[in-house]
Amino acid sequence: TLEVYKRLDQEGRLPIRVHLTEDPNEMSGPYVSDSGMLACTRVKIFTDGALGANTAALRDPDGSHHGILIHPQEELDQLVAKATANGMQVEAHAIGDAAAEAALSAFAKAGLNGVKRPVLTHCQVLGTDL
Repeated sequence: TLEVYKRLDQEGRLPIRVHLTEDPNEMSGPYVSDSGMLACTRVKIFTDGALGANTAALRDPDGSHHGILIHPQEELDQLVAKATANGMQVEAHAIGDAAAEAALSAFAKAGLNGVKRPVLTHCQVLGTDL
């Protein structure tokens, strides 16, 4: 996707500024075009599904969870660490509180903080401890 937008930018065919968010499997490192019309500085990692499909990862009172965590914690930690090492800002899709907890744990392990500000997006169900 980035290559298509790069070509359009080079041809002067971007009528608006475009800020792409890459998939972790396509991550190439941060890119900002010379024209300033194209930037790709963020990677989005999906940590769970959706409430409507019953795939949002939600904690249960007994400490277990239901729904789907897309990545085991170790894999999520590695994805966040890789994105951070590549200079990308990390955005994590986390609808449920179990997914948000996993993402926050991965952010902490990668040393992300207010300076290297990660993004937790689409949060719909969060515990007060998060």
